[in-house]
Amino acid sequence: MGYLALDKMREINRIKYGIDGPANPQPFETVRLWEGDGKGDEPVFQPISELERHVTHFIRETCTNLRFLKDEEHAELQDLDGTSLRKGQIPYNMEMDLDRRCLEVAIHRFLESGVAKDAFDVYFCYLEMFVGEYGQTKKMIEMLSEFETNASSLLMKHRDHYSHSVYVFLIGLAFYDESSCFREAYKKKYAALLEREGLDRENEQDVAGHFLKYWGLTSLFHDIGYPFELSFEQVKSYFGDTISGVPFVKFHMNSYQIKTDEGDIRKLQKLLPGQNLTGDLNEYLAKAMSLMFGDDYQNGQSDYEKYLCTVLNEKPEYPEKFNGYIDHAYFSTILLIHNLMKILDEDELNEMYTNAFVAILLHNSLYKFTITNIKSDFNENRHFNLNRSPLAYLLMLCDELQCWDRTSYGQKSRGEVHPFSCELSFEGDRIRASYLFDSSYADASQTELNEHYRTVKGTYKKLAPDAEGSCEFLRDIESIISINGDTSFGESNTIVLETGRAFRQDNRFHSAYLSSSNFIHLYKFAVMVHQMNHIEEITGEEMDKKFNAMSLEYKINHISRAKKFARILSEVGCFYSDKPMDFDIVTQFGDELDTVMGPIEHERWCFEHWIMGWRFGSDYKKIAEETGRSETILRECTKTHVDMPETEGSGYTKQLGIAHFEKLTEAEGHAADSREKDTRSMNNLLKVLSEEDGIKVYRLSKRTQ
Repeated sequence: MGYLALDKMREINRIKYGIDGPANPQPFETVRLWEGDGKGDEPVFQPISELERHVTHFIRETCTNLRFLKDEEHAELQDLDGTSLRKGQIPYNMEMDLDRRCLEVAIHRFLESGVAKDAFDVYFCYLEMFVGEYGQTKKMIEMLSEFETNASSLLMKHRDHYSHSVYVFLIGLAFYDESSCFREAYKKKYAALLEREGLDRENEQDVAGHFLKYWGLTSLFHDIGYPFELSFEQVKSYFGDTISGVPFVKFHMNSYQIKTDEGDIRKLQKLLPGQNLTGDLNEYLAKAMSLMFGDDYQNGQSDYEKYLCTVLNEKPEYPEKFNGYIDHAYFSTILLIHNLMKILDEDELNEMYTNAFVAILLHNSLYKFTITNIKSDFNENRHFNLNRSPLAYLLMLCDELQCWDRTSYGQKSRGEVHPFSCELSFEGDRIRASYLFDSSYADASQTELNEHYRTVKGTYKKLAPDAEGSCEFLRDIESIISINGDTSFGESNTIVLETGRAFRQDNRFHSAYLSSSNFIHLYKFAVMVHQMNHIEEITGEEMDKKFNAMSLEYKINHISRAKKFARILSEVGCFYSDKPMDFDIVTQFGDELDTVMGPIEHERWCFEHWIMGWRFGSDYKKIAEETGRSETILRECTKTHVDMPETEGSGYTKQLGIAHFEKLTEAEGHAADSREKDTRSMNNLLKVLSEEDGIKVYRLSKRTQ
């Protein structure tokens, strides 16, 4: 199992050219990608978590042949239909395999750190693989991250939603990997839609790839509408956390095209075939929900669809009708629909997108307080059942479960106690979640709570066990979805959830550097870093075009370089900022380029290539000379590079990569500018950052007068 296209390509290279390809990229049971404790040169090893074990198995073993072309035209992998540094350098299916590896690496990197800059990699990979070029969709997630970082401290209560959404995505993948109950419900509910996309519901690879695409859309973007709620809550917080008798924000959504144009009506019809749609998005969503809930939830409404449409029309403009709250799920849905309608062609749209949109729409307050009411008698035996919508069910479940490692921004949230991690285990249709709190919140015996923290609000208190052995946290989930033997609508549910808490020393390590900016973004930074490898000056649009001509593997490599820049600066006593600082501005680097910065950058380049399966090799140069074939194509197909250090087996250390920098111009076969490529962009980058974003690099030394 695993990387089938790479295996086949290696066999072709061995037979046709006598080139032994590199070893398969290994899974991450023994590799840790982040900086570790910074005390040694060896990689830091750590056993894989249960969550990551299932996610890795899902991506690596269940999703083989992901996005492969299966027709006869592309059956022979020698056909160079794919991309690498540029089009036509590797086979198409090999590129798809490498994209899958990029996602696997991004997931591992995020689970090791939990920080937003690594969450970005997961978003980036998903969008590039399943939606389109990141530049077309970046506003959705950039707006969320920027608002949360810069505006949330003005609120009374708010916690991170950016990294949270990636965690939700991964919990869902792990649950799918283990739960046969969920997989069967998914195949049964969406059988007709699988068939319309030309997929075989009995083929596990087909179904897994389908799930990855639409669950990713549902989970990763379920909170992108939060900036609307943030704006509303900021004004509300100013007046004492109320809208009663004081000014408050409302949103006139007609200005955001609730009424679509004629072209979009045709697209809407593809999203909900067989329905007479006028182009009103609220009407479209109301129809979709009415079809989902049928007669079960009408509760005396003579025209349920009209009732739902009225609710959606009133959501943004009349928060006083909803207890003074704005539902970010509604705005997330509208934002996502509009963005996808612009990006996707009519023939790319289908009813599965509607299932994703409705799942997002329902996940926050609409289902709990409008479709049903968890505080009323009407809610009895009306918990959301898995078979009604697997996507909506899974989002509700995972969204509630993911409450750890979330930055607290709001004034009240900062005083609450929440878990720093969670030990998740999956066994069939059973999930066990043990939430970890720092050991300072328990007494010395670790059996009773410290009296000081008994009444502290937050997840800590909600997880406190009661006399029956349950807790408020679990009861809240049971009031929403059907779990633990619930028989809503007479359907037995076999999914079991167990929760608890444990106490550990919070010894997580996150490398932190002085470099910071409210405006710099990794994508833009990566595009500029890429351009620094080229001498010619080009426009921003041309820079984007050149960047997007590369495969996902190379884009992620440049993003990694952008993320590493803060660490490289730190090593030479520098940092970047968009704020005026009382430090000397650096306009040019000197000897530190070769002595410090170059070796660090080369080690990063070596490691990023190594985890993607690259190894040292120079045979491609000789074969190219003898056959007249392209040296670059042979190098990309074999994934061997003369500038990689030689390793024994698959072993690699940071020390090896750094030491190899000194050998680049000494060893035969290395390009003359092998060392320069690791350093030449640094000085140019200083100028570009200052001109483009007003970002300057400063040196940590007393300012000269």
